[in-house]
Amino acid sequence: MNAPSVLDDPIFSMPVHPLAAIMFDSLTDDELNELAADIKANGLHHPLVIHDGVLIDGRNRREACKRAGVVPTTEEMPGENIAAFIIGANILRRHMTKGQIAMCTALIYLYAEKGGRGKNSVINNEASAAYLSHARTVVRVRPDLAPAVRDGAMPLDTAYKTAQADIAAADSTKQRVKILRSKNVDLADDYAAGELLLEDAEAIAAQRAETSRELRREIADAVDDIDLALATLQCADNLKILRDRCKKNRGTESELEIKMAIWSAHVADLLQSLQVARGVGDKAAE
Repeated sequence: MNAPSVLDDPIFSMPVHPLAAIMFDSLTDDELNELAADIKANGLHHPLVIHDGVLIDGRNRREACKRAGVVPTTEEMPGENIAAFIIGANILRRHMTKGQIAMCTALIYLYAEKGGRGKNSVINNEASAAYLSHARTVVRVRPDLAPAVRDGAMPLDTAYKTAQADIAAADSTKQRVKILRSKNVDLADDYAAGELLLEDAEAIAAQRAETSRELRREIADAVDDIDLALATLQCADNLKILRDRCKKNRGTESELEIKMAIWSAHVADLLQSLQVARGVGDKAAE
């Protein structure tokens, strides 16, 4: 029968507390091997911390012990506030910057909001209100940057400025969509459904607006032409010529009269259409 291995010790299968898992990254493979060699030669300096059958602190040390073939020593966590213990122990050991401390505290907030212990009990005094506010903005807007800030790979200020730029861009997008929807509901709906890029929807809306402006210019020119034609016909000398032509064709409707009758019918239809449109507009306004 094979002798029991040190790896059979329950400590190696003990689950890691979720906060410990999300708060700090594992060491690299080379770093773990280096730590394992030191433990094998000099023993484990800092015991693993456990609480209620869960590993609270020391998952990297546990992995190094596993590689070294050493059963790690353990100790019970003092107190009951697991979150405060995890963040406090790591801040002291890792010599973290204020930005890192704020980010770790912000992540504690996130854990608390998802069902962990009360967040007010884990605020660290070293995380100033301003730093913490910036860190929470990063966690909310750009959570992908939080690990880099936490691990010291990115300054908190850089991540915060990136998050602020994203907020400004999002606000700008909302305003653009609002303007688009005010006159082009169909295009706004297509953008919301993912069928159009916002830039493409705006380009179509701009083309529609230009087409509408051209139509309005054509209408204005046509009205001006009508005004000019009427002014020409109503001129005293021209009116005399028209009357003379009508006298010569007495008993027969002149070409001009036929045209004017057609114009009159078109004008009547146009007036009726405009009045109906205005009536619809008035009802809508009510």
